[in-house]
Amino acid sequence: MAGVIGTLLNGVASSMVSKRIAIIVNPIAGKRRPHSVHRFAGYLKQAGFDVRIEKTLFPGHATELARQLVESRQYGYIVAAGGDGTIAEVAEAVVGSEVIFCILPIGTANVLAHELSINFDERQNASNIIKGYSTTIWPAFLQNDGRESLFVQMLGIGIDAHIVHHISSRLKRVMGKAAYALQMLRSLWQYELREMSVSIDGQIYEKATSVIISKGALYAGEHRLLPESKQKDEVFAAVLFQSRNKIDYLLAASAFFMGKVSHCRHIKVVTAKSVEINAPDKLPIQSDGDIRGFTPATVTISTKALKVAAPI
Repeated sequence: MAGVIGTLLNGVASSMVSKRIAIIVNPIAGKRRPHSVHRFAGYLKQAGFDVRIEKTLFPGHATELARQLVESRQYGYIVAAGGDGTIAEVAEAVVGSEVIFCILPIGTANVLAHELSINFDERQNASNIIKGYSTTIWPAFLQNDGRESLFVQMLGIGIDAHIVHHISSRLKRVMGKAAYALQMLRSLWQYELREMSVSIDGQIYEKATSVIISKGALYAGEHRLLPESKQKDEVFAAVLFQSRNKIDYLLAASAFFMGKVSHCRHIKVVTAKSVEINAPDKLPIQSDGDIRGFTPATVTISTKALKVAAPI
């Protein structure tokens, strides 16, 4: 009964939202599927939506475009058509507004789309938007290098960020997800595991050599990092790898791919609202698969929610 009531309320709410929808497309996203975007737009037009398509030209452009659209107050929906990085850029402008955030996953990993069960089929994806499906999530913010940036799924400091900083864009286009596995082996050879000081809600955790801060349960596609998602909660999970031994890291990575991270003795998981990270050296940072500079860094949960067109 509750599910039926929820569906009816969603339908009522969607009828009150402007049927103007803007699609922000990253033309160099992993799968480069321009036909996917046009098919998706076509289904929305058939349902009576006024559709506008904008293409990004440079990193950060998606945020600029989305912010202009939000400030115009003319659009009820804004779609991020790309990978996790594009999604985070658009979300940064939409968070806290009345605009419904939509995702057309055409990137390499598409982790948030998997996390929120967003359909990869253009027709079904458009249908869920038309039906008014939505959920509320709480993203997080990274502060470092004198700026603040939002992330919606995960942030990494240490070796996984080294992978993102050094992976070849060309190799990623050719090999897809396999390019990350290859770069992981390279980074394991090149990167020295260095300890950092991690303060979680005021408590110090020493000896972490790699940190993943995750809003979701999934990581690197559909692989499960955590038992449950925290997307709908005003907290995130800090996953600390606590060894300088690269063999231990390989074993932890193997445990991750087998879905047994909780059994790894070198990993500690802590629920938090804020994390501060300091290290003697500047350590690389990535969020939602994009390069985000270096430590020191502070991560906090957003005080503003994001309304997402998702069926869960």
